[in-house]
Amino acid sequence: MESYSKPNNQRNYNNQKQSQYQPRNNNTRDNYFEQDDDTWSQSTKSHTSYNSKTTTAYSKQSGASGAQKGYQNKNQLHQGTTNFPKGPQKSNASQQQSKAPTQVKLYTNQFKVNVTKNLSVYQYETQISPDVDENSLWLQVLGSARKSLYIAMGLFLESGRTIFTPQDLEEDIIVNTQHEGNDYVIRIVSDTKVFFTDKFLKSTKMEEHAVMHTVLNNIIKQAFRGMGNLTQMGRGSKFIDRDSQSNFGSMVAYNGYKASTFNYQNAITVVLDSANRFVQSQSSLQTLKKLEAQYKGDQKAFQDKVKEVFIGQSLVTTWGSYRAYQIKSIIFDKTPFTMKFTNSEGDTFTVAQYFQKVIKQNITDKNQPIFVASLNGRDIYLPPELCNMDGIPDEISQDPYQMKEIMSKFRKNPNQKYDEIEKFSSKLFAQKQLKQWGLEIEKKPMELTSNILPVPRIRMNDGAIINCGPNEIRNLPIQNSVALGDDEWIFAYDQKNFRQAENVHQQMLAGCDKLGMLVGHPIWIEIQNTRDKKEFEVELDKVLKTKFKEEPPKIIVILVPTDRIYKDFKAVCYQRKLRSQAISYKVANKCNLSVASNILRQINSKLQGDLFNLVFPKQITDKHTMLLGIDVGHSGPNSVVGFCATYNREMSQYYSEKIVQRKNIELVSKNLTSALKNALSAYQDHNGRLPEHLILFRDGVGDSMRKQVLRTEISQFRQAINENYNQTEKKPYITVIFVNKRINQRFFVEDYQQNLQNPPPGCLIDSSVVESEDSNLEYDFYLIPQQTTQGCAVPTHFFVGFNDSPHSKDVIEKLTYDLCYYYFNWQGPIKVPAPCMYAHKIAELFMLLGDKVNTKMFDATMQESLHFL
Repeated sequence: MESYSKPNNQRNYNNQKQSQYQPRNNNTRDNYFEQDDDTWSQSTKSHTSYNSKTTTAYSKQSGASGAQKGYQNKNQLHQGTTNFPKGPQKSNASQQQSKAPTQVKLYTNQFKVNVTKNLSVYQYETQISPDVDENSLWLQVLGSARKSLYIAMGLFLESGRTIFTPQDLEEDIIVNTQHEGNDYVIRIVSDTKVFFTDKFLKSTKMEEHAVMHTVLNNIIKQAFRGMGNLTQMGRGSKFIDRDSQSNFGSMVAYNGYKASTFNYQNAITVVLDSANRFVQSQSSLQTLKKLEAQYKGDQKAFQDKVKEVFIGQSLVTTWGSYRAYQIKSIIFDKTPFTMKFTNSEGDTFTVAQYFQKVIKQNITDKNQPIFVASLNGRDIYLPPELCNMDGIPDEISQDPYQMKEIMSKFRKNPNQKYDEIEKFSSKLFAQKQLKQWGLEIEKKPMELTSNILPVPRIRMNDGAIINCGPNEIRNLPIQNSVALGDDEWIFAYDQKNFRQAENVHQQMLAGCDKLGMLVGHPIWIEIQNTRDKKEFEVELDKVLKTKFKEEPPKIIVILVPTDRIYKDFKAVCYQRKLRSQAISYKVANKCNLSVASNILRQINSKLQGDLFNLVFPKQITDKHTMLLGIDVGHSGPNSVVGFCATYNREMSQYYSEKIVQRKNIELVSKNLTSALKNALSAYQDHNGRLPEHLILFRDGVGDSMRKQVLRTEISQFRQAINENYNQTEKKPYITVIFVNKRINQRFFVEDYQQNLQNPPPGCLIDSSVVESEDSNLEYDFYLIPQQTTQGCAVPTHFFVGFNDSPHSKDVIEKLTYDLCYYYFNWQGPIKVPAPCMYAHKIAELFMLLGDKVNTKMFDATMQESLHFL
């Protein structure tokens, strides 16, 4: 075990020397939601439409106008799949694998909570008469009586329509108050008392009593508010320091903090983190005015652009707690002065009247449209003049100089973050509210020991075993390459971009030798205007009828200008059951050997060719194992479920489906039975038998929803199993792993110069700060799969919610880590296992395509390929 000295407050911030854990790697990405590679880059610029002229299809016989043809190993081209014969020489990876994992000491941003014996919390029901149904009005009425309530019962906090207090009330408390000229009576009903003690809190898991953890988090919020200089953003746990405001052109940035409590098996902790908030300084109405001037006279183009800019985006309101809302639609034919609605109490208002009377905000512009958001299943109407767009605006994010300035000011390295948290915690934890409730929080952050898992291994075609590091993957030939022979594929491009198309093809040819993938001449389709999908449809159908009568093209490569055109062209290909590869103009303009190699890897993956195969734990490979991934996307008009499942022994090829359900519904209540039955059939077709073990990685589920998922979704799995496995067959084991990327826990290691660094890849935390560690049926762990060289690493939390297999915890942990290297669209590890990422890509793609594509018509070739990359 390596030893590390205790961090001190005099670290060398200017020392550029890297520790052994932190080599420089400019290709590392912290956020796995970024574009996977350069094969598709969304353009945010507006483009001028071209006039449609003639369109021509080219084959190698007719000659290509603009895009010249080239040949690579012409005599060796053939149909089907080829195995690249050689690879790196056999290394001592097998010996390295057997070494015991390294252990390191970790420092955290978690502070242990000591719950004193004085802690007693009483919960009471609150009543207001006359009845108040509107939540915002309820809070305002309650707020008007806050001083009277404090005098009557002392310390209290409210959550929804419930009051919590340390006081044991023997009789009802009645307070009279006035709000907006109306009289109200507030009653705290003593007979509804629920009593919580320190013993109850210490023995309760987080998901088993969410109410009590809400109380703890609200107590922490009270301490934040007691500091005076902090403002709560929305209703969450983030508070910003208004005095820290920095202006960057059209954006305002703030420093802030967020905190939340966690009940682990061995401790209750407060997780404290620094946080930034970026908000555009101009109102959304000002943005609308600029767009209106830009599209003057063309109302349809203006409205289309407004929808493109705002729908799906987060807006921050300029009143109250600066809450953020996601815009789902825009009403153009009404204004805040003409749009009427009826509230839950039966009163009818215009939007302007409601804001003036209830929100105390006057709306001035009488011609602005209305933004529509959703809250608890109800539509919320927002005037653009009282909203600012959340996040960094495009004109800043696309300016490398401004972004460098912003990042230098707000991105913190581990040293800076740790010291800032320590300094702020001493002030926060000294607030009197914590002591009044019976909470004592230790001043020193928790420290613990972590294992470093060994790097995954690749089995080469010649039997050699090599380590699966980023450098090895980057230089690795494709192990199962698919040939693109002469006239077996199509390349479509705009006539104005023939030089870019030619360059892309030439660079693809140049990448053949390096990757071991054979590429010949495509059938060229030159069109006059790539913004006109109808022209593309007509010419594509002509080529399909004349050149591909017997076999469809292996893939369609298309140069496209924008995201909107991308989805239109994708839909055209899907409607003909054809796989496609879209390349943006931006990428085509800078296409070099490296970019072309990424394009070839992606094409090979879509054509069911494995880039490489990993060596998994023997306990996994000894059984027929199926990996599954489920993720739900919510950014479109409906929520879309991405479902995928492996069907080969190498666990590299996936059957996939999409499921469409009602907007913002995370729980998949139907259609999983059918999806799994189809996946099991695909597995049986390829292996001659059904799998013995199903391992599901379920993304996007909060702590409170785990049991619902197990009841609702896994019950559908069991139904599919009962229908596919006959009575003589042994039912498969099931392991369900919940994946959570959006967490506040941070971990740091210290180098030999007493500087804190990000943990190395493979850092595993499975004790001390976990919810369960003693059971093989249910346990959890944190994992940092990737190297992070900028800012602070964000770990991923894995919760094994159910496991009836004989596999021990360390086998599942190692499998999870290995799968983070098995995503074929990125050369190195990502934050989540490959099944999660593939499920996310499926949901993301079909949210973008909407109802343009009916996946039920897909054949096995499509459903059993990574066509969605």
